[in-house]
Amino acid sequence: MSANVLVISSSAQDFEESVDFKTPLGTFTILGLHGLPIWLYAHYTKVLSQSLRIHRSIQYAGIAFLSAGRAVCLTVELYCLWAHIRYLVRDPEKKSTLQLLGKK
Repeated sequence: MSANVLVISSSAQDFEESVDFKTPLGTFTILGLHGLPIWLYAHYTKVLSQSLRIHRSIQYAGIAFLSAGRAVCLTVELYCLWAHIRYLVRDPEKKSTLQLLGKK
């Protein structure tokens, strides 16, 4: 892990152990992040209904499912931003990550 990585937890090792998208929830989140724009594009260009012949109710169910995954992704992003802001305004007497790594 390089020194310029956003540090969220107290140590880089804790951060690496806490970030694991190789779970069902992580798969759901990443699917919502990357799959929703493609699904919406295919829906609005009528590729799903005309070319693939997917029923409209299934199209809307897919949009709802992928939107829920995207919402989970949003909460993760907001948490990361909040944790980074807290990190930036922390007590200045604490050692920075660069100092802990011996780079400063």
